[in-house]
Amino acid sequence: MRDQKEMTLYEHLMELRDRLKVVAIFYIASLLFWLVFPKNLSLGEIGSIVSGEYIPMITLVLEHAAGMSQGLVKLIPGTLTSPLEIYFIAAALMALITTIPVIGYEFYMYVDPALYPHERRLIWGFMGAFLSLYAVGAFFSYFFVVPLIVRFMVIFARIIGIPPEQTFVTAGDYYMLVFTTVALMGLLFTSPAIFVLLVRFGLISTSTFTKNRLYVYGLLYILI
Repeated sequence: MRDQKEMTLYEHLMELRDRLKVVAIFYIASLLFWLVFPKNLSLGEIGSIVSGEYIPMITLVLEHAAGMSQGLVKLIPGTLTSPLEIYFIAAALMALITTIPVIGYEFYMYVDPALYPHERRLIWGFMGAFLSLYAVGAFFSYFFVVPLIVRFMVIFARIIGIPPEQTFVTAGDYYMLVFTTVALMGLLFTSPAIFVLLVRFGLISTSTFTKNRLYVYGLLYILI
């Protein structure tokens, strides 16, 4: 049964403001963590902070992503400001990923008073399935799809006459490929959970999906 107490529009807006504030604070904290937190808090690392030679956490992510190319391509800056742009954009994306659980929780707590008990159970199940499927899709994309794409592109470059020793790629293009592929593949893996949620809430019927399954498969094929 839904909660009996009704809130005014002002109270709803104030609650929304407070929850968005929590999300914003957590996001900023996550952003600072990825931007400035050193990978190791040993005494030597603390000394390197003063000298400006320390390695922040986001560098570990970028180095690992660069390693997925398996040495088939050589990354170049492209522009003078490109490294700085990649540094901040990558940190912003990692901060967003880190904040996703908080966003989901605050959203759920905001709509929770308007839900029936069976709807609460459905939402919790959906959130668990969504996060799990997204994680599986992201890992699958990162460790299998991205290396295959890079290898295919290198082979295609050789077909058009570019020798292996001249396969240079701007760092911005490479990291954009990695992050975009991982994000889209993760969302693609969550499609079963989204379809189930829409059916359970009565927004679409199984017969509608059956009749239009060719269009759905076509859309998924385009995304892949």
